[in-house]
Amino acid sequence: MLASAQTPSYPEYPFQYNPDGNADGFIGLNDLLDLLSLYGQQHPESFYGDSTGAVLFVGPKTPGGCLRASELAGKSWRVLNTLDARRYDIAIAQLSANQWDGTSSRSFNYHVLDRDMDFIHGDIFWTTNPDDWVNNEEGAEEYPDGFHKANRLRMSNTTSMMETTPQLCFLVTEVYPQIDYHIVNGFRSEVQSEVADSLSNGWKLNGGISAYSSANFQQSIWKYAE
Repeated sequence: MLASAQTPSYPEYPFQYNPDGNADGFIGLNDLLDLLSLYGQQHPESFYGDSTGAVLFVGPKTPGGCLRASELAGKSWRVLNTLDARRYDIAIAQLSANQWDGTSSRSFNYHVLDRDMDFIHGDIFWTTNPDDWVNNEEGAEEYPDGFHKANRLRMSNTTSMMETTPQLCFLVTEVYPQIDYHIVNGFRSEVQSEVADSLSNGWKLNGGISAYSSANFQQSIWKYAE
């Protein structure tokens, strides 16, 4: 016998957040547009999202301003960290493209939190020389024109101006997959047989088998929801 268990609630696209910063509610896409308007940005030029996460560009901020922006966005958002910077490098390039006027080569810094939660910064370099554009290279076609091929997530340590100089601020969030749980009940042989079939169909064990009586065995299993 296969019994359904309660499925936990996970945030889904479009990435819910709380614009008033108290993190006690869940708000949809219209409120995300409201948040973008607070920063004078235009959707979707300041927002990138896929099935696993999202990046929100909130403009130049001091370190404290970038942290406050993440608090305003809600508890599911955070300031870009070093892993995020590598994961979302194309998004960072695309979202920061509007900061460059395209008339001369220029560099920008963006906030990054390291493992110790200290601010460092990433470097973004734009160039008017097409020979130096990274999107000329195979596999890099998604980068925007002007993005220098030497960028590739070049990150620097904190400077003495870090606490007072505004730098580009990116916030990130993630979508956690919905999980289905089921409990198989019955005699041991029945449970073992049904669990074996379930495992062959993509289910996974959630702990070990439990015996509540000689005729009542249970095994919890789970899988990512389709």
